[in-house]
Amino acid sequence: MKKRKVSYFFAALIFSTVTFACPFHLSMEYDDNSPVLPGTMQLTLAGMYAEQTGIIKPVTQLEGLPAFQRASWWLTLFSRKLELHGVEGVHILLADVPIWSSYGISNEGRLEIDITPPEDLANTIMLTHVSLQAIINGSVSLQEAFENNIILIHQDNIKIKEKLMRS
Repeated sequence: MKKRKVSYFFAALIFSTVTFACPFHLSMEYDDNSPVLPGTMQLTLAGMYAEQTGIIKPVTQLEGLPAFQRASWWLTLFSRKLELHGVEGVHILLADVPIWSSYGISNEGRLEIDITPPEDLANTIMLTHVSLQAIINGSVSLQEAFENNIILIHQDNIKIKEKLMRS
């Protein structure tokens, strides 16, 4: 009887591993086994850790258009926060989805959502949809987000972090 239970356990383990991909691999775009941007894997793992330790609360999982609309709304609110801190001319990557956006690149003070990834990846703010939600609802400050690596900036040539850390 014990042997049968062990066999069922291993069969279930193998089936679940084959059937369901690891969540943080689903969202990464790989080119020769490298993430789109350096740090996206670190960001995703830090976000998972922050959720597991209660630093940030998980969000209700949505799919399709409702998920896109919610992410778009959060990005709109985040762009207002960027504006308040004097940050523009940036790209924003929701690394776990992945959705690329830009704020103030082609049109000053304008957010563009779901754009083609830019050729120049400098000045890209990277976060996950869960960390974005935590920043928007105020459960995590920008300083706490940077300290916990749930928001990263790729090639910060225009002092984005410095501007965001100012009150």
